[in-house]
Amino acid sequence: METIRKQVIDLREKLPAGTPMGLMGHSMGGFLTLHFLGRYPELINFSWVSSPLIDARRNVPFFARQAAHALSAFLPRLSFKSAVRTELCKRDPKMIDETKRDDWVHRRITARAASVLIRNAPKLRTSSRNIRKDLKLLMTHGGEDKICPSLLSWKLFESLSVEEKEYVLFRDSLHEPFNDIGREDVYRTLEQWLHESLDLDDIVGSTKGERRPRPVYRERRLKKNVTVAA
Repeated sequence: METIRKQVIDLREKLPAGTPMGLMGHSMGGFLTLHFLGRYPELINFSWVSSPLIDARRNVPFFARQAAHALSAFLPRLSFKSAVRTELCKRDPKMIDETKRDDWVHRRITARAASVLIRNAPKLRTSSRNIRKDLKLLMTHGGEDKICPSLLSWKLFESLSVEEKEYVLFRDSLHEPFNDIGREDVYRTLEQWLHESLDLDDIVGSTKGERRPRPVYRERRLKKNVTVAA
């Protein structure tokens, strides 16, 4: 958290005064993003949270949690294979192949990281209460996500007191909607949200017409390989 805070402050000092600052996080990164937004609300103006990990304790047996805490104290860098598999993240053969060939992608987690996620899981709801009300927030999730269930993110989203928030469920997508079949719709949604929420049209120009009120909740699904609003 402290590292991210320093990077945000350093970037803010290099940009023109009043430049909106944004933060994006996916999965575990979404978990960290939500905690950061609650801990340092004054630093971030807009945020995209994708398929966030809400409760790392879910489906983890008690003995495994205790083992993670014990190993964290004595062997913090010891890593083990996580339950995340590429096939649970996306279905596009091309994207799956690219991920498997990417040397930067791994499916391991250290004992220290596991312990931190487990210990801080129950603190997320409390921390999120401090998120600034004028934050521009977009939360997206795949409806078929078996890694981080969308129901948990929706419940947290509903509890947020943020005034300009939007939740988009890509009903047929897995854990990585932005890499899954129909990902074009994810990027269209993100582009539209950025333009309308941050008034980017006033900065770069627009042919989209007048701004429309944005709904709090939307669903999107695939029908006959064509992405349409549900």
